Amino acid sequence: NKYIGTAVERYVKDIVHQHARTWAYAARLLSSFVAAARFVVAQRGGQDPNGSIAKLTALHGQSTQQARIESKFSLAEKSAGFLDWEAIQRVRVAAETALRAAKTDAAKFKGVRDVTVLRLLADQPPDRVGVTRTLQLGATLKRKDDDSFELDLSQPGLHKTAATFGATRTAITATITPWLDRYIELAGIQDGGFLFHAPGDPLNVVSPSTWTERVKAIFARHGDVALCPKDARSSFITFLRSGDHDDEAVKAAAVAMRHSSKTQASAAY
Repeated sequence: NKYIGTAVERYVKDIVHQHARTWAYAARLLSSFVAAARFVVAQRGGQDPNGSIAKLTALHGQSTQQARIESKFSLAEKSAGFLDWEAIQRVRVAAETALRAAKTDAAKFKGVRDVTVLRLLADQPPDRVGVTRTLQLGATLKRKDDDSFELDLSQPGLHKTAATFGATRTAITATITPWLDRYIELAGIQDGGFLFHAPGDPLNVVSPSTWTERVKAIFARHGDVALCPKDARSSFITFLRSGDHDDEAVKAAAVAMRHSSKTQASAAY
């Protein structure tokens, strides 16, 4: 039947949006639909002129992808490696407590770096991992006349959804500023230098894999959970969807995090 793809798509949307079934449930159903369609086509000599199998397979793939997003943002079940937003704040406080107890210059520098990273992740809606990892003094991170900082993503290609949001300039939350000041001074970073760089080379930004391991180590050191930097975004969105925030707050956060309109409308929200 040439309308089977459309009919199944409507059915899936109905059970998810009108009957509150999960995308994981829809994916399981679609897996059965694909198997049944392949059986029917095989019985008819292997001909599928209407492309029913391709349509159902595509729907199954889309539902599986939504199920992955749904599981990440689920409020009911979280893996042992996940921290909710309150727990992330506790890790930040623990890092600040550890810094106050630091005795050596090396320990103090490490502590300031840890707190700066955690403040960047916890004091405002977490940005995309690459934006934080590649902060460059005088380029993406600019000091304003009042000594505050601004995140400048006005150049093409500096964030994933640049085509949607275009050039953006975002004020860095005031609570982060003193930590940036301390870290930049202690690390001796000059204009053009990356805040998070390869050891001894401020002009060489840290690699994505190394950045992930650094952030995981910071969380493990102060909170016993090696949280990936990307999961800070998941935690924040889960916090927003807890029921204590209205749609306007969720939408404003989506803009601040530079989510595309497609992502804003997805199961993640």
